[in-house]
Amino acid sequence: MKPIAIIAEFNPFHQGHDFLLTTLRSHVTTTTPLIIILSGSFVQRGEPALFTKWRRAAWAIQSGADVVLELPTVYALSAAPAFAAGAVRLAALIGCQQLAFGSEIGTAHDFYEIYQKRKKIEQVPFSPGNYTYGQYITNQLRPLLTPTQQKMLGSPNALLGIEYEAARSTYASKMELYPILRSNRHDSMTIEKGFASGSLLRKAFQKNDTAFLHAYLPPIVKNDLNDIRSQGEYTDYTRYGDFILYALRQQSLDTLRTLPAFSEGLEQRFLHIVSHSSTWHDALCKLKTRRYSYRRLCRMGSYIVLHPAASLFQQAYKEGPPYARILGLSPVGRKFIKQSSAVIPYVSKIPPFLKQASLYAKEMMSLDMQATDLQHLSFVGSPFHTGNIDFYHPPYILPD
Repeated sequence: MKPIAIIAEFNPFHQGHDFLLTTLRSHVTTTTPLIIILSGSFVQRGEPALFTKWRRAAWAIQSGADVVLELPTVYALSAAPAFAAGAVRLAALIGCQQLAFGSEIGTAHDFYEIYQKRKKIEQVPFSPGNYTYGQYITNQLRPLLTPTQQKMLGSPNALLGIEYEAARSTYASKMELYPILRSNRHDSMTIEKGFASGSLLRKAFQKNDTAFLHAYLPPIVKNDLNDIRSQGEYTDYTRYGDFILYALRQQSLDTLRTLPAFSEGLEQRFLHIVSHSSTWHDALCKLKTRRYSYRRLCRMGSYIVLHPAASLFQQAYKEGPPYARILGLSPVGRKFIKQSSAVIPYVSKIPPFLKQASLYAKEMMSLDMQATDLQHLSFVGSPFHTGNIDFYHPPYILPD
């Protein structure tokens, strides 16, 4: 039995995710634990998830996953290398021996070769010029690769797979990569081979395109959407953006410099542009340059409103995850947890954990709870605007 980790957002859980879990299950026994490392209340592109982490965990467990663990917010709101490293380290700390992920192209050997060649290039000092560091690495790397590997450099999931390989090589060398070919990109805005991307489905949900959603979502998700919509249990991104505008207008240059990623004078540009913008979307359009992607700017927006210290991110990157927060369990998952030789504690109830946690773990957990409260405060439905949700919301448990 080799526990398999899958790093995911499931925002929402769709037919492509169902295909991934079904494919994995067809290659292993029914008692092989499938462990989901799930971005929690915020996702890596730098904004609240559209749906709660407990809804998404329940969808995963009902579709064949055995354990859903929350990726701490520090890693969920980091650029791809730190995001991948945090998730891979969490998987390794609880005993996962394989890491499965969807990729548009590439084998495990391709990911290994690309990373090994990239690592050699990264050892040579970089002289800033007309390229960013990332563009420089890509330009140096491309001539060294096979045609298939060159195509991987233009595929977002494959690029993330390279970061998984980097993290595996650094922190979990005995773990095996298990790429599964997917038919479309995660951000595709067109239907490809019968699958719709998460981006397309989120847009359809926000437009209330029920017919489209029902055509491309599994039954367990379709059955929940009416309740979610009628209750307003989903994120209003305009409302969230207003929180960023307000929070930034209370900041000084000195306080912005204490946040992650605010350097190179960008904090001055943020203050000037946001103070003259009527919406967060308008500010993003003005802030966007070739050097600063929307994802990076959105993550910086989340730092403004959540206000984490840059030092916490630095400590998290150095020390790794200090706990494994349980969001969902199947019967197989409960057995896995009971027999697990994890070297970090599992957390199902927050209060008893905080009584004995280190200061570092408390700060990490505090940011997770802040993220959940902010996501819920951004929901359409006012009944969800209460705080401290993490204190009393239990994991989703699938009965025997």
